[in-house]
Amino acid sequence: MKFEYLIFVVIKVLIITLLVGKTSGIEHHYGYKCAKYGTQCDPLHQQACCETYNECKYVVNLFLCVRKGILGRYCKNDEDCAYVRHAKCSEDKQCICRLNSIRFNETTCIPLLGEFCSKNERCAANNSVCVNNECQCKNGFEHINDQCLPKIIGSRCECDANCDEIKFSKCSEDKICICISNTIAINSVLCSPLLDVHCSTNEECRVNNSVCIDNKCQCKSNYKSYSDDNKCELPFIGMPCPKDSSCDYLMDHSICSKEKRCQCAPDYYQLGDSICTLFNTRCNDNKLCSKNFICVNNECQCKPNYVNRGLKCLPTHLNAACTNHTDCNEIRFAMCSARNRCICGNNYIAINEKICATAIGGFCFFDQECADINSMCIDHYCQCKLTALLSANNQCVPIRLGKPCKRHEDCEPKTNLRCSANNICVCNFHHVAVNESYCAPIIEGFCSMDEDCQFSEFHCVNNKCQCKPNFTAISSRQCIENNLATSCFDALDCSDPWHAACSTNNKCICKINHLAINNATCYPILDGYCWNNNQCIIRHSVCSDFQCTCKSDFVAISDNLCIPNKVSHSL
Repeated sequence: MKFEYLIFVVIKVLIITLLVGKTSGIEHHYGYKCAKYGTQCDPLHQQACCETYNECKYVVNLFLCVRKGILGRYCKNDEDCAYVRHAKCSEDKQCICRLNSIRFNETTCIPLLGEFCSKNERCAANNSVCVNNECQCKNGFEHINDQCLPKIIGSRCECDANCDEIKFSKCSEDKICICISNTIAINSVLCSPLLDVHCSTNEECRVNNSVCIDNKCQCKSNYKSYSDDNKCELPFIGMPCPKDSSCDYLMDHSICSKEKRCQCAPDYYQLGDSICTLFNTRCNDNKLCSKNFICVNNECQCKPNYVNRGLKCLPTHLNAACTNHTDCNEIRFAMCSARNRCICGNNYIAINEKICATAIGGFCFFDQECADINSMCIDHYCQCKLTALLSANNQCVPIRLGKPCKRHEDCEPKTNLRCSANNICVCNFHHVAVNESYCAPIIEGFCSMDEDCQFSEFHCVNNKCQCKPNFTAISSRQCIENNLATSCFDALDCSDPWHAACSTNNKCICKINHLAINNATCYPILDGYCWNNNQCIIRHSVCSDFQCTCKSDFVAISDNLCIPNKVSHSL
């Protein structure tokens, strides 16, 4: 019985094989089948695809017979070139290699150094390999100008011949390839001559702004070098100077200041960026006048917004050009910035284009020195007045809530305040205090846009703040997701029926003048029901006659804020 079953299985397999051969390929000798276009193929067989213009390629987790990708072939879009890795369709409608790769043959693009590659994919540069999906030089080679060159400098050697691949190199006594004297190792494959060293081409002179002149590396025209370091610099007044003789060598009639900066010598003034010349008031052209001077009636005078101080014209306006702090001396509390502009110093702010005043926290002697109109000088530091609060952007905002008033306009209605029956500024209806200067709308509070509704999960609908869709209001200023709200049939289903109620949509919510501490607990705010002081969560409030109210020496300016009576009287 088992033998008969085995015969049945073999016959079934043969029938399925014949059917597959008819639909997906053509059978050859020894049972081998090639695959037609678009069907699965075996890349190990000699003729994986039946047609010679197709090839067996790995596409989306399997091998398929696809059209051979050929660079230079006509294409409509990038997809037509997708079978050549790293290829795209050009503006001329031809398959070409992308910028990060080069053409290897008509069917292959290979990535350059530093570009993305697949595992074991060939990279363009000799002596490079694909490591962590990036073409990199092999060990012992360095990436130089899109090539992988052997690291010679620092490698072991037996004689100078071992280092010959690198010009200006030799084998040291320690048997290591090094650069010869008066040259410098730019990297492990290049030695370059320093200044005044023999050269053949400009490219060999690697010191910035140097060229090969008379077979020696020298500074370009108008550039000069220090004798003890290899730099070619364009000299300028104000440049750093390591020693006194440096400046005069670079620029005539200049000296090195105490601050180690080049400046014009006494009795000389600056003309342009790098010339020091004797002072001359006569002129017929602006070019004959020094920096910040102009020629007026054949005489050098300070240009507008500058004043003459000795041999210099100093600016009287902020944002003027400067080279050091003394250039800004005519503007009190100003300094020269890293961008070489006169700006207000630390702890000072500009109140106009000419004046710097002390910021909050800055040192002062008089109230007039403090920049903020709501600040004053207290203990020699600018601080907010008692009638103002320090905001997040370091400004003093006047306290508006609790301020005496006679009409609504006295309370700056734009900040959502109104004048109460007790003639003090309080939060408008359906608003609560954010701080002592500003009130924000709650549910049903007026709004013009979503940003006006500042509480979480609020938005503006028909000029009123409401909970966002799929959210439930559990208090006048709290919205939670519907599925988080506790379901109920009546108030007894809620954890605290004294402070909670069952809403019309059968959700436990806080009663009026209560706030949710969590999804199951509500506590009273001002005018909320209570029977002991601990239940009243608003600062400076107590329980009186079963209602949370402000203490006797405080006054309510919102259902969430009590301020001292003396503050409201002093405002």
